[in-house]
Amino acid sequence: MNSGAEQSKESDILILNAANEEFLPNKVVHYLKEEDRSYYALHLVTHGKGKLIYNGKEYNLKKGDMFLVSPQSEMTYYAVNQWGYYWVNVGGKRVNELLSAVGFGEFFICKGVSDNEIERAFRQMTGAVQSADDLSAVGWFLVMLGRLRNLGVRKFEGQRMSERHIDAAIQYILYNYYYPDFSLDSLAGNLAISKNYLCKIFRDHTGKTPFEYLIEVRLESARKRLEESDESVHEIAKIIGYRDPLYFSKEFKRKYGVSPLQYRKNYTSQPTE
Repeated sequence: MNSGAEQSKESDILILNAANEEFLPNKVVHYLKEEDRSYYALHLVTHGKGKLIYNGKEYNLKKGDMFLVSPQSEMTYYAVNQWGYYWVNVGGKRVNELLSAVGFGEFFICKGVSDNEIERAFRQMTGAVQSADDLSAVGWFLVMLGRLRNLGVRKFEGQRMSERHIDAAIQYILYNYYYPDFSLDSLAGNLAISKNYLCKIFRDHTGKTPFEYLIEVRLESARKRLEESDESVHEIAKIIGYRDPLYFSKEFKRKYGVSPLQYRKNYTSQPTE
């Protein structure tokens, strides 16, 4: 039998656990970065007041507030005035994509979600988990996300999850652009999101597709090498990830208006001050 972590990696969506916490005035909950967590923990405060500490900043929580604990994030929360809340641990290959589509961030607090349907969804998820009804638990999770989207909830603190994905995608490209086998599959797989979703958010944020951005990074690297080194065009093409020097030269000319050799000649012939 697979463990919860293994199931979470294999499933599109999986509700791992859920509960309703009531009247625990002395309970302090810590989430640590070094914990091996592959799930997101979503909370809804049903009554009372609490406090959450994240990145050294304190946030006051009350009825109707929601907050998220992402994998590898670190935070602490506890009651200020006897409070109750639902929490749901959800994992799977598509969970971050779905949360991001609603507007959730890597860390967020969503203020004032006073909605009976959302509380009902949490209650039903909790009951379904206790009854080992995985299908119903996932169904109610989707109902909850749909309801949030319909409400147009956008009162978030922290970085949006889609922004985190874009930052990670750009860093991955910058560190791996020189691999000739670089692919959209490898990029999306590294981020654990779908290719279609990656392309959509990347274009929304940068105005380019990931592959267009990859080409720009490669060609900019080539331009600098033409200026600063004596490497041949063939060597530069290979270094920046092109197997075919002729194809590289065509891409370079399309970008800069001249061939790599002509670019180097123009650059070296410029007068120095």
